[in-house]
Amino acid sequence: MILDVSNLSHGFGDRAIFENVSFRLLAGEHIGLVGANGEGKSTFMNIVTGSLMPDEGTVTWAKNVKVGYLDQHTVLEPGMTIGGVLRDAFSRLFDMEKRINEICDKLAEVTDEDEMNTLLEEMGLLQDLLDSHDFYIIDSKVEEVARAFDLLQLGLDKDVTELSGGQRTKVLLAKLLLEKPEILLLDEPTNYLDAHHIEWLKRYLQEYENAFILISHDIPFLNSVVNIIYHMENCQLNRYVGDYDKFQEVYAVKKSQLEAAYRKQQQEISELKDFVAKDRMDPRTARRMEPFSQYAVAAALEAVENSGLKMEEEDPYMVGVIIGSGVGSLQATETNEKKLVEKGPSRVDPLLVPKMITNMAAGNVSIATGAKGKCTNVVTACATGTHCIGDAFRAIQYGDADVMLAGGTEGAVCPIGIAGFASLTALSTSEDPLRASIPFDKDRGGFVMGEGAGVVVLEELEHAKKRNANILAEVVGYGATADAFHITSPAEDGSGAARAMENAMKEAGVAPAQVDYINAHGTGTHHNDLFETRAIKLAFKDAAKDVKINSTKSMVGHLLGAAGAVEFIVCVKSILDGFIHQTVGTTETEEELDLNYMIGAPAKQEVRYAMSNSLGFGGHNGTLLVKKYEED
Repeated sequence: MILDVSNLSHGFGDRAIFENVSFRLLAGEHIGLVGANGEGKSTFMNIVTGSLMPDEGTVTWAKNVKVGYLDQHTVLEPGMTIGGVLRDAFSRLFDMEKRINEICDKLAEVTDEDEMNTLLEEMGLLQDLLDSHDFYIIDSKVEEVARAFDLLQLGLDKDVTELSGGQRTKVLLAKLLLEKPEILLLDEPTNYLDAHHIEWLKRYLQEYENAFILISHDIPFLNSVVNIIYHMENCQLNRYVGDYDKFQEVYAVKKSQLEAAYRKQQQEISELKDFVAKDRMDPRTARRMEPFSQYAVAAALEAVENSGLKMEEEDPYMVGVIIGSGVGSLQATETNEKKLVEKGPSRVDPLLVPKMITNMAAGNVSIATGAKGKCTNVVTACATGTHCIGDAFRAIQYGDADVMLAGGTEGAVCPIGIAGFASLTALSTSEDPLRASIPFDKDRGGFVMGEGAGVVVLEELEHAKKRNANILAEVVGYGATADAFHITSPAEDGSGAARAMENAMKEAGVAPAQVDYINAHGTGTHHNDLFETRAIKLAFKDAAKDVKINSTKSMVGHLLGAAGAVEFIVCVKSILDGFIHQTVGTTETEEELDLNYMIGAPAKQEVRYAMSNSLGFGGHNGTLLVKKYEED
């Protein structure tokens, strides 16, 4: 590999240019760097050449690689001629010739046979290098390139200070091509070139045996010389094999697939919205809620019904709500922004703010159930549901409430939601539904977004016993930590998530070997699954190889802020049913992912302790430990 760029992030002021992008250049690759104006193509060139330091990430060149970049050769001083500048491209060879002449002079004086042999051997090596680099036809090479750019007719003895800006650029480009470096970095090389110059340059690059990276608005020219495309869009850099025409073809198909998937999801969501609105609340109430609030209310009412809780028999101020949403209503923002632009501010929904803000899930559940106690919401991206249940657990421990309705909800499948995660390259691009959401698989490529809510009724044990509640399981441990590492990636060593698991087990008073099952965050992204595996190994040590691990996201997708709550409920069901579900779709892991991810089949066994993990953007880690309820 000639060049490796890893986890690159950069911006100017409040504007992000790159977000966690990667790039590689292999020997002989002819790369075209494409994207709209302002996407950062020239900025990328400046970063890889070292003239601009990135905010984050690494740029690694192979050892002793020779890089040619037009901006590195812009100093043309008075007294320099066109011919002199072009011949300077072979300065290293002229130095070799000078050394050969020095050796010849020294041989005339040397009498020691060993020293003479050493000098002759050195001279032979240098002579071979000159021959292999066509040293003795340098003048014809210079004339060929000078003629190609119409520099010969200006005269090779012409002082460079007498040239126009365009002519000076041609001289610099000609010198760069004569140097023939291992990698050429060309930023708009056809500027100032006439049609016949461009044709010559096209043939030159087509036959160029080394690698290059090219930026050019001359698409026919670019298309004719590249075999790899890197496309810059929305702070991301995506690689496509083939020329520009092939890239456009693949990009159009990819875009069409995303749009088709979005339309299908919208139809499914529409049906779900109708179900929630018609079966769980009256139409007027439904119209005043966005989907994430509707889902939360529907789930909360089901949870209350299942628990047998009768609000008329409770002190409403001792019944609280902690239900969160990772993003609230993107749909309301999206729809009303369009109204604002097209029709003016007076047409914006007067309920926009109370519909879209994340705390309205908890607020609407409070209204729907009559719970008047502590009512808050935690927002920690994909760890929201877990932290809401954990904080509700703490509220009961602290005596703030007897009963808490807790969980997470999300309704973010909309154009801006899909586009945002797609631009982050977090979504699966698989065309096979059975191989789209495949956590811990060696071919995993992202997650599939889902929608919904999970809400549980948490209750102080003696309070539940007093009313003869049907107790399903017992929460015994909660851990919450931060990675303090990166806005989207978990800590690479898994230390933050490991500490959350350790804290939950410590509170419960259990050893790692006692935990039967872990419902992993398991998103199906490369970083999450690898780093979460490291976290489990760090927290469980030798017991890691024995614990059963699965990802519910393999079946229902990633519900973002609702994920942790839904997966906590799966843990409770696993305890009740003695059943650990398969990680569906996953078929083969990779070397470091060597734990038991429930691949191929589910397991029927007693589950006494189950753990649920959640990891959220921003480095938020949450772990809940739930135990099989056993009466004293």
